[in-house]
Amino acid sequence: MAAYGIVKRIDQLPLNVSMGLCQGFMPLVGYNFAAGNYRRMRRVSVFSWKTALVMSACFVACFAVFAPQILHLFIPEAQTSALGAQFLRIACLAVPLTSVNFLISYTLQAMGKGAQSAVLTFSRQGLLNIPLLILMNVTIGLYGMIWTQLAVEVIMLPVSLGMYAHTFKGLKEN
Repeated sequence: MAAYGIVKRIDQLPLNVSMGLCQGFMPLVGYNFAAGNYRRMRRVSVFSWKTALVMSACFVACFAVFAPQILHLFIPEAQTSALGAQFLRIACLAVPLTSVNFLISYTLQAMGKGAQSAVLTFSRQGLLNIPLLILMNVTIGLYGMIWTQLAVEVIMLPVSLGMYAHTFKGLKEN
């Protein structure tokens, strides 16, 4: 459990960077949305998503390569540190997808589409994450809990992209 807890904290670093990116681009999206410049708004969003993916890929690479060293900083006990390194390598796979899902949700918020953003957040946390955590913990055990985040993000990415595409399509028609 100690390894799991530390990995979930380390995993927050790239997600916090993505959230900072979200907060930085929201005014640009909101301004262009309000101005009716939907093409520029979409370019800002897509640029932010690409940036988040590149940053996330860098974190994934660092976490994959240096997982034992990173975990050893927090847990000097060898067996727990080795288990944590395995957990970190699994957990970091979800980071790029989580970043894009966050950015889509923040994009919808900046466009004044709070209901759609709330549906995405509720779907991720309430409908998928909690039941999958329980199910995967019962069926697979501790590793199942680590794989849950990736499963949730894989399921939610097409949902998020579909909601964004549907919302953007509705803007073109107006």
